[in-house]
Amino acid sequence: MKQLTKEEAIEFYESGKWKEMSPEELFEFQIQQRYLAVPFDKFHEAAEKALGRSVWTHEFASPKNLLEEYRTGESSFEKNLEVFAKKHKTKKGE
Repeated sequence: MKQLTKEEAIEFYESGKWKEMSPEELFEFQIQQRYLAVPFDKFHEAAEKALGRSVWTHEFASPKNLLEEYRTGESSFEKNLEVFAKKHKTKKGE
């Protein structure tokens, strides 16, 4: 996906073109951009609709994880929880 420059992101934001996008399109577009090109509340809302769950604000710090979850349907949070549980179980059994 083409990365927008800061100026292009501002122009896209102000144009309102993002209003014509479905939640899935908006999420997949914005999650891959360096600069915010849509209002954050609309991006957050689109992420929740696209992923079918609540999305915590701190999760946006790991856009690759959210994109992977969107594409595969597998939550990185749940994967991390499983890894943690396995490590905890191993340490507890030592």
